[in-house]
Amino acid sequence: MAGKFDSSLKDFLFHLNFERGLSPHTISAYSRDLSDFLKVKSGGELSVTDIRHYLRYLNEAHLKVSTVSRKLSALKTYLRFLFRENLISEPLYQQVILPKPEQTLPKVMTVAQIQSLFVQPILQARFSRRDQLILQLFYATGCRISELSAIQLADVAADDAIRVLGKGSKVRSLIINDALRHLIQAYVSEERATLPRADQSGPLFLNKNGTGMSRTSIYTVVKRALRVANLPSHYSPHTLRHSFATHLLDGGLDLRVVQALLGHADISTTQRYTHVSRDQLKQVYKQAHPRQ
Repeated sequence: MAGKFDSSLKDFLFHLNFERGLSPHTISAYSRDLSDFLKVKSGGELSVTDIRHYLRYLNEAHLKVSTVSRKLSALKTYLRFLFRENLISEPLYQQVILPKPEQTLPKVMTVAQIQSLFVQPILQARFSRRDQLILQLFYATGCRISELSAIQLADVAADDAIRVLGKGSKVRSLIINDALRHLIQAYVSEERATLPRADQSGPLFLNKNGTGMSRTSIYTVVKRALRVANLPSHYSPHTLRHSFATHLLDGGLDLRVVQALLGHADISTTQRYTHVSRDQLKQVYKQAHPRQ
């Protein structure tokens, strides 16, 4: 990697962190993708030829369309930054064309599957309330695993809401019902309080050592519960989020309200769930109609 662009990449990542406020996970992805591009790049100034070489490299790697799109999006953002900062003389970002996204629909659990998940016994008796709370929060609020793992005890408000920090450092409230509020209180007083170093501050979800649970640990809790309930192995915490959104739309909730609950910046992201509902409706129609 040439020294000039090594330095400019560091400046770009600094910009993403402190000016755009992106998450460490997103910045790490940008760093990996752009490091790959700069390894492929020939010596000297950046040019259209470098972009073509990189496109050929990505094509020969036989990557998923979504992966290629992510890498090219990172490159386009980087080139726009370089042009704006007068580090390159041409708007090369205009030469980066993103591939059309794959038309994939989110995987969704049925209401019956959700019910079967919640009636299964939790394998870890010591943390039964904690693990049940994790499962129910995913489905009842549609939160992301990064949001759930970052919840602090102080974020649980008295007005039936939990404050979370979503993508782009945007704060929103997760609405919880009385049953969830009581489960939180029971977990905090009967399980969390017995752990070492537990106090009235810090992360809501703690491990046996009294430190905050990682995303991996939370993921493991959900996968274990899914396995006990004999549900498909490809289901995950994000499947519960997808199911939350789809079931709300099936129940007649306005699309804009679901968008706000999910923390989507663009309503087109939320609209994916309307396609899932429509596909399910067609399937039920074909099964029920005598002429189908």
